[in-house]
Amino acid sequence: AAGVIGASGMVVWLSSGDQELVPVLTHGYGPHAQDLIGALPLAEENITTRAWHSGQLQWVDGDPQSRGAIAAPLFQGPRRTGVLSVELAEGAKADAVPRALTRILAAQFATAVSPQPAAAPSASLEATGS
Repeated sequence: AAGVIGASGMVVWLSSGDQELVPVLTHGYGPHAQDLIGALPLAEENITTRAWHSGQLQWVDGDPQSRGAIAAPLFQGPRRTGVLSVELAEGAKADAVPRALTRILAAQFATAVSPQPAAAPSASLEATGS
């Protein structure tokens, strides 16, 4: 899926309450990425938190100094459960096709993953393959 979108990395973030998102699935960042990334406070200002707060797809195009990114909120029915963040490969733009594919993939992830109760331990997952 990452190759079709043109992504160099992807993170599925799930809500762990009202204050933060936690990474539950990563691809393209190595086996210890979730530990290194850590929780994302919802008070931070970036496209992942904007996708969470707005409930809308967010994106930024890359430039010679930075990569582009796309963030799509995850929903289970009317309930917002997380965000799929996609880091685009160097030189890739967040055009209509990568945005549409990210939306589709986010809808698929939303049906496959769900937030755990705050007290429940979570297993670390690393996506492999394509």
